[in-house]
Amino acid sequence: MDFGLFREFEKRNYIPNNTNIYYAYEMLVEGLTVLCHNKGTEPNWLDCYDKIVDWLKNNKGKGIMVRGDMGTGKSLICRDIIPRILYTKDENNNQYFVNSYDAYDLQRTPTEEMCLRNFVILDDIGVEGEYNHYGTKRNIFSEIVDYAEQHNTILIITSNLTLEQIKEKYGTRTFDRLKALVADVKFTGSSMRNRKGGNGIPKRHRAFGVDFGTEEEAAEFEREQNLLRDYVKGGYSDIEIYDKKEWYEKQPFRIFKGHAFAIYKYKQEEWNNRDWQNDPDRIKYLKGDFYDKQ
Repeated sequence: MDFGLFREFEKRNYIPNNTNIYYAYEMLVEGLTVLCHNKGTEPNWLDCYDKIVDWLKNNKGKGIMVRGDMGTGKSLICRDIIPRILYTKDENNNQYFVNSYDAYDLQRTPTEEMCLRNFVILDDIGVEGEYNHYGTKRNIFSEIVDYAEQHNTILIITSNLTLEQIKEKYGTRTFDRLKALVADVKFTGSSMRNRKGGNGIPKRHRAFGVDFGTEEEAAEFEREQNLLRDYVKGGYSDIEIYDKKEWYEKQPFRIFKGHAFAIYKYKQEEWNNRDWQNDPDRIKYLKGDFYDKQ
């Protein structure tokens, strides 16, 4: 079979390219902890990692470009941890497919082969040299950006270059297309390589993936969510048909007029217009007296 440049593979995997990893924080923390311990270093959490969590929860159809100094965790997170997180299957047994390359692979791998998967990781962009193909100079990274734009491929890029350096190296045209395809995230902080100490992973008061200021608030929210789930499982209320995926992922729900809705699929102003706090079903499951009737 002859695959020309930019020609589509016959068996391309058309899995939706929107990330929906609700427990991204927990997964990212676990990945940092395991991999850092394997390397003999202590895991640390930088504030900029929160932007990676937000992207994993909902990338809004865009890729991500992580820039910053060496040792801030760019490759560790994007090359080593994100592929494991994206491999998570949903309740329909679908999974995200990822190809991962370092910059030097750009000269050895056909562009269309790199972009066969839904997500393509390009680590340390900017260190690759010029590629000369039978006397013709080719800018492989620019070709990948063009291909990704044409085929809805999500790019995950790391680089030590500044935005100005990227623009100078690859040209204005590629730079403008890249800005439209990826969210730009800057990692800042001192190098964590070989670090034996540090602040570690900050303790967060979390319940059902939601952050709270105190342990008591988190415990109260967890209690309410567990009561809600028992109420639904007991047949006293239904799950909104379009929110079943979120239910199986144990995302937080609210009940309104006999149906349980995933909180974060609906805008806050929509909830403000609903009297869900005084909903009869909510009052019943908060009291817990429905247990006696099961």
